[in-house]
Order: sequence, then structure tokens, then C-alpha cells
Amino acid sequence: HKGQIVGHCLGFIVTDPPILKIWQYGLFQELSVTAKYRRHGIGEKLVKNMLEWFAKLGLERIEVRASLQNELSTVFWRKMGFKPYAETFYCEI
Repeated sequence: HKGQIVGHCLGFIVTDPPILKIWQYGLFQELSVTAKYRRHGIGEKLVKNMLEWFAKLGLERIEVRASLQNELSTVFWRKMGFKPYAETFYCEI
């Protein structure tokens, strides 16, 4: 916006062993929009552009990892059509 970066999106292709049913997929690694510019469609546009790029590469599955404690993030990704399919367990040592 007026020469300033107000958001960014980083995605890449993940390649797992071909023994898996889906062994190659797109992954959203990062997506952020400066607080002042949220709710202006910038995040949606960034996601749409990345999805188009993934589609051009022939990918059919796209994933994103979001913390369940980050309600802003999880609400956004659900709005973009993503749905949960796995739960991550962890421990601190």
C-alpha cells in the first residue's frame, strides 16, 4: 500500500515418499497482514493468488498449519474453505 509492504504469504511444495496416497501437496507456511490493514481483503487475495499458483503446478491438495489457540487465524482459514483433519500432539521436556 503506497509503497509499503502490508502483508506477505509464503508457500511451497512438500514432497513426501511416493508410497503415500497423496505424496505431493502445497503448504502455506506463513501468511500475515499488518493489523492496520486487516479486514480489507488483503489476506484473501494473497491466499487466492497462492492457490492459483499451486493449481498451475498441478497440485490438488493444499495444507496450512494453524495454532488452535490463534482464533483469528483459525477463523480466517475456515472462511477460506480449509477444514481440520489432524491434531498435533506435543510435550515439552
